[in-house]
Amino acid sequence: MARPFINRKVSTPPRTRSFSPCSSSKKEIEYLELKWEEYEAFKLVYYDDLNHLKASKHMEVSRPTFTRIFNSALKKISKAFVEAKGIKFSKGNAVLQGDWYECYNCDAIFTIPVAFLDKLCPICNTDLFTSF
Repeated sequence: MARPFINRKVSTPPRTRSFSPCSSSKKEIEYLELKWEEYEAFKLVYYDDLNHLKASKHMEVSRPTFTRIFNSALKKISKAFVEAKGIKFSKGNAVLQGDWYECYNCDAIFTIPVAFLDKLCPICNTDLFTSF
């Protein structure tokens, strides 16, 4: 029997939904999918300067699992860079740490406590949001 799948802990989602190269041509840009856990692994190593062991503890996964996630991120980012493709971020198997909310209406992701929101999304003012 296979081991149960463990969600990966992510401290913050990417600040954008996609990233694309500048192009002088008007052709359609192809996108690769980078999961939030891959983004988090890349960020922890290269932006936060953590080694794989500390980063794996931060994401609450084993070090070999972290290394697989990190290598997958590197492969996708390098492919996008070399082949001039864009990157689209997707939630994947991530679970956000802390009080994060997502609006069903405008897809906004925010951390403002509900007590201060009057039960409304700060972007579109609807009450169609849920916690992660």
